[in-house]
Amino acid sequence: MIVIATILQLGYIAQQVLMNVYVIYADYRYGWTNRTVGFSLAVVGICTIVYGGLLVKPVVAKLGERGAMTIGLIGGITGYSMIGLSRTGLLLWLGIPFLNMMTFTWPAAQSLLSRMTSPSEQGQLQGAINSLRGIAGLAGPYFFTYIFSKSIGAGFHIPGTPFFTAATMLLVALLLAQRAARTPNPALQS
Repeated sequence: MIVIATILQLGYIAQQVLMNVYVIYADYRYGWTNRTVGFSLAVVGICTIVYGGLLVKPVVAKLGERGAMTIGLIGGITGYSMIGLSRTGLLLWLGIPFLNMMTFTWPAAQSLLSRMTSPSEQGQLQGAINSLRGIAGLAGPYFFTYIFSKSIGAGFHIPGTPFFTAATMLLVALLLAQRAARTPNPALQS
């Protein structure tokens, strides 16, 4: 249970890079207008709706929860890496569908946690999951804006560093997910 909660926490914090750095990154790196940034975020939203509304259920049915978590984390790693590497914005656009594959991770992980929790503790589980989101919402703004400021103002100039950091967090989450997948007894994960 702790392993899957850690996967969620890493993923929730990684998502904060979009909410806290994306707009200033796109302006700084590509000189995008508010309109272009807004359109790109609309594409992110559309992909999230399509993946979450139409694809999560069939993906989980076909791959299982652990498989869906894995594919989602790999997609997130790929998407964040593409955004960080994009010098012109083209890779960013191409990375959006990969990034949104993370949509498969959250319900799959929550489903696993729900099965490990007794019916009388489901409300507490949902409260704990929302607490993880809250912690991410507190840590993310400082964490990613600080990284961005250092990545463009220090001796090295790598503006994609916040996105590489998010990708690295998802890589750690992926390694943990693989560990959890090899653990046959869910009680060993708590």
